[in-house]
Amino acid sequence: MKRVDVAEFESHAGRYLAEVRGGETVLVCAGGEPVARLDACGAPNDPEPDGDTGEQPQWARDMLALSKELLAEAGPLAIRPSTRPLSDIPEVFLKKLPGPPLSAGLIDRILSEERADRDLLS
Repeated sequence: MKRVDVAEFESHAGRYLAEVRGGETVLVCAGGEPVARLDACGAPNDPEPDGDTGEQPQWARDMLALSKELLAEAGPLAIRPSTRPLSDIPEVFLKKLPGPPLSAGLIDRILSEERADRDLLS
């Protein structure tokens, strides 16, 4: 990023705008404090939409389309309950939990009760 004083920018605006078109970012400063940043706005025929239009930029529309495509390919997603007991988890991970340490057996009982309640509701 290039920093220039307002007077310098006013004197050589064309040169700085050419640099911006080439991909450079120019920070215009007054008294050492930034007052404006000049960035390239894209191809001449595809400018970034103005923030007041409510439009999304092209990259955001592309990402949304790609996300929808990937989700459609993946099909419905399901959350499955764990098939392994919590006691299979190494003790070192259980000690990292916040609050008082819980034994693997207690956590297994809590999860079993939660699963039983879930089965009753379905």
